[in-house]
Amino acid sequence: MTTGKLLSAASEAVSRRLRRPKRNKDDDDFDAGDEEYLPRKKARAKHHHHHHHYHQPQTSSGRSPRKGGNRFSTDSETDTSEKRSLHNNMERMRRIDLRNLFEDLRSVVPCLTECSRAAKVTILKEAANYCYELTGIGMNLHNQVAVLRKQQEKLRANLSRLRRNLAARR
Repeated sequence: MTTGKLLSAASEAVSRRLRRPKRNKDDDDFDAGDEEYLPRKKARAKHHHHHHHYHQPQTSSGRSPRKGGNRFSTDSETDTSEKRSLHNNMERMRRIDLRNLFEDLRSVVPCLTECSRAAKVTILKEAANYCYELTGIGMNLHNQVAVLRKQQEKLRANLSRLRRNLAARR
């Protein structure tokens, strides 16, 4: 996927997200696990990634000195920066899409449609319960259809018998 297409898709996802009603983190069912609503420092503190940073000596301008004046290190740094930026944009899009999908799921689960917010675990549990309920309803309807078909067969047989009796009397 090109950077232009990626940014276009990200822009579209953000626009979809912005069209949805705003939420407050003061809502009763605020999802404490949702890092997007935490201040930046707290969100970073939640991550337990351990990175090894190897520091190089810096010049007075704050940049690492170049070894042998090789211009490829600039290209490599640019490539790394672009890759990181692309990865960050893709991850942001993934989170936005996932959030939108949770919102879509919340909006079709009857017991959650009136809630402006629900924790992700609540959405998943209630959606699973609703699926079980719909499965039960579907099985019940399937059984009713089978019973009605049997009744229909009996009624058709009875109608055929009555028509034969009527024809015999004429």
